[in-house]
Amino acid sequence: MKSTYLFSSPLGDIPVGPSDLKKPFRLSLSEKHEFLTLGDYFRCIEHFLYTAGLESLSDLFAAPASTDENRKEQVLERIVIRAEKHGALYHMASADLFKDSEMARVCIASAISTAGKRYLENEYELIRRLNRETGLSYLPCPYVKTLVDCHCHDRCVKFLMAAYQWFDDFHEWHFSRDESTGLEIRLWDTKRGHRWLKRDEALQLFSKISFILTMYYNVKTMQRIGPWHNGAGDFILRTSKQPIEVRLTTVRGYEPLFSDTTIDPFIGLIYFFLEHTIQIRMDRLNGIEEPVWAPKEYLEAAVSGLFRALEKKEGNGNPLPAPAHTIEKTLADLDGKEIRHLYHPIEEEYRHGPESQWKIINHNLDSHVEELAMAIKDACQ
Repeated sequence: MKSTYLFSSPLGDIPVGPSDLKKPFRLSLSEKHEFLTLGDYFRCIEHFLYTAGLESLSDLFAAPASTDENRKEQVLERIVIRAEKHGALYHMASADLFKDSEMARVCIASAISTAGKRYLENEYELIRRLNRETGLSYLPCPYVKTLVDCHCHDRCVKFLMAAYQWFDDFHEWHFSRDESTGLEIRLWDTKRGHRWLKRDEALQLFSKISFILTMYYNVKTMQRIGPWHNGAGDFILRTSKQPIEVRLTTVRGYEPLFSDTTIDPFIGLIYFFLEHTIQIRMDRLNGIEEPVWAPKEYLEAAVSGLFRALEKKEGNGNPLPAPAHTIEKTLADLDGKEIRHLYHPIEEEYRHGPESQWKIINHNLDSHVEELAMAIKDACQ
């Protein structure tokens, strides 16, 4: 059995050297763990995969032409583990598992802090629930989750680790500034190198994000996935196949829009629409820099995707508070002043949120309302 440790990068995999393994394990960009090393982190993932994860991941490989008893004796011949991304709460890795000339790749989410474990536990169960209840396949399949002991210097800490389906050839994206055309979407393609999305691909992306989130919206209970953020890389896409494919990697929460359960679901759907069309326009330049606001053509694509999802729900027999065309017409009949008034409760929510987020919303809200009114009318024609 052999294990290989790598760093993932836009230029390809980078081997982890002996000196790297001795470096302190980072809890965040600015904070180091008091005694854990990067090597401890890799070895803990390895232990997770060879123990708790092994039986749960056995179905990723073809069943051997032998007895059920032999099938339980799974043997991994080699593992390649990549450190992919370190977030505020989770640490993300991928693992290539090799067995009998087969290879299966999984995503590994690890949390060490109390808050991180709580969020990872919640996310895992929410994804399981949504996969089961909706039958949709835009979220990863969760395979296994367990606490893993990590021993170092006669001390022990516990990681919560979860293995998920890996979306092959799907990549993160963000707005960047092109010298000639201005704000454009750049695909962080780790296989072929970073590149600018074609305009039709970029518009498809926004349409599909809206479609996906609307499909997961529960019209009856008014529960929706959130908070979600373009700036956090929640949505990933694959352009190697056409039309492009989009997936959602995380579910931080699934709460109703309103605490008052007596609110008419028709009103709830209108407010889901209004909240969504604000949220989808926000990103961070190059993923980590200042907040940016998507141009109006992306809003138009988002409205189109949302309406398409309502029609899909209706066609699938999922009850809406009114026929899809009635909902669309109601929105189209609203003028800019009426939409601006409806935004007041949402505006107050954002006003008490992160200052940088509120600043860009406040700067763009009036023009957003006018652009939204026009986008709705165009989508209804």
